[in-house]
Amino acid sequence: MNLLKIFCISMLLCTTGMAQINEYGLKLGITNSRFEYQNKSKNLDIVGKYGQSIFVNAYAQVYKKEYTSVQIGLGYLERASTMPFRVPITIGSITDSITLNQNWAIESIVSNAEVKLKIPLDEKFKLIPYFIIGPQINYNYSKSSNIEPSIQQWKVNLNGGIGFDYDFNKMHTFIEIQKMIDFNKDISTSNNIVLNQQSMLIALGIKYIIKP
Repeated sequence: MNLLKIFCISMLLCTTGMAQINEYGLKLGITNSRFEYQNKSKNLDIVGKYGQSIFVNAYAQVYKKEYTSVQIGLGYLERASTMPFRVPITIGSITDSITLNQNWAIESIVSNAEVKLKIPLDEKFKLIPYFIIGPQINYNYSKSSNIEPSIQQWKVNLNGGIGFDYDFNKMHTFIEIQKMIDFNKDISTSNNIVLNQQSMLIALGIKYIIKP
């Protein structure tokens, strides 16, 4: 994990050092996340409900060819999920259980490097599709107090998805849908606890293109 983190940070720094900025952009969107909690000691396996939170990211394009480009970004991301816990209750001789919902959330500062691969189309098309993929480093600085286990402060994701560029008069806009895949799960070996995170990202953006 430490080697992977060092590699990603080094890649971002090297890319920045060799950068020739061609484009700046801003992404605003929502995350759609779900947590899965397993506690083998208590025989619990709980799948949370999807929750929606906000995402914002500013980026710079540091490399560009005809159909390929590389961009690096820095932003804020929150993941949230509602966890339904069954709690036993006893009234007299009757024992039953009720569901108590807990809202779990993790807030992060993220840094990412993404490769953008445009699909070649005729110039008459204004809507240009592309694929996007790359690593993302998460600094998890805040979490709900009731989350088990302890969340790793540094995590690495692989993000990938599709997007569409669209030029509206002189305004350059785009939309992206990405899947975030965790490389490292949050695990407490002493308590046999595992926390999985599943997240998708939907973002709208605007960009400023620097003319050569």
